[in-house]
Amino acid sequence: MQAELALSILTILLLGFLLVAVFFDMTSGLLSDLCTAAIAILALCIAFLSHSLLSSFLGAAVSFGIFGSQWILSRGRAIGSGDIFLASALGLWLGLRGTIIMIFSAYAIGAIVVGALLLSTFISLKQKQIPFGPFLGLGALLSYFFGSPMAMYLQ
Repeated sequence: MQAELALSILTILLLGFLLVAVFFDMTSGLLSDLCTAAIAILALCIAFLSHSLLSSFLGAAVSFGIFGSQWILSRGRAIGSGDIFLASALGLWLGLRGTIIMIFSAYAIGAIVVGALLLSTFISLKQKQIPFGPFLGLGALLSYFFGSPMAMYLQ
């Protein structure tokens, strides 16, 4: 009972920091290191209490590998370093399966939103940067709340 309460409180705190990080990225184009660090620490505490440290570390490693590779290959133009660290912190929280769902969801939602914005001429192809943090945050929320039904399609 106490462990469940602690997990709930830690998750609510993590979601609060994620909300702040997403809004900060939307308004400034930057991800707060403080929020990302808080998310990572809370995610580690959640993983420890739920006995899923291996899956959490694998989720973080997959996120870091995918986003780090993009950063290296694009020389930092396609994705920012803050996105690498946020995705890794969220990978700690979601575990391996949840991370795969988060990444797929973030890219799918990002493609739909950016495509719609391009079609509506709200943005142009010449626009340099569109923050990816909000798409990562939404993908993480979808994975957390709806990951089990979505994971059935991965098997």
